[in-house]
Amino acid sequence: MALKEDLQEAVTKIFKGQWTQRDGEVVPEPKDLGLGNDAANLEATVLYADMAGSTQLVDSQKAHLAAEVYKTYMICAARIIKNNGGAITAYDFFACNSKHSVGGGAQLPLLGCACAIKPHAQNH
Repeated sequence: MALKEDLQEAVTKIFKGQWTQRDGEVVPEPKDLGLGNDAANLEATVLYADMAGSTQLVDSQKAHLAAEVYKTYMICAARIIKNNGGAITAYDFFACNSKHSVGGGAQLPLLGCACAIKPHAQNH
């Protein structure tokens, strides 16, 4: 099966399939996550933080300086969160530049994928 048909089949299966739900107490470990219609209901907060000027920092400074800034920001943020009773379950980073493209040129296919999924979500 070609990739496009495989993806279309997977999207249709998710949007038309029945969901199972359960109450959860902890964020699941990555090994326990599936891609099917299984949901764990839990109370959680997702924090997304983007540092102002970070693109300019990466473009204008040496790589090790940018890494040091990011690392110290994450350390300080983590300590503040934990000091206020929070817990950190994952750090997710996404970075891309012209030298090292995502997945060897996956940017446009990923954009097309998002555009193809949107009608399913709107009609659901």
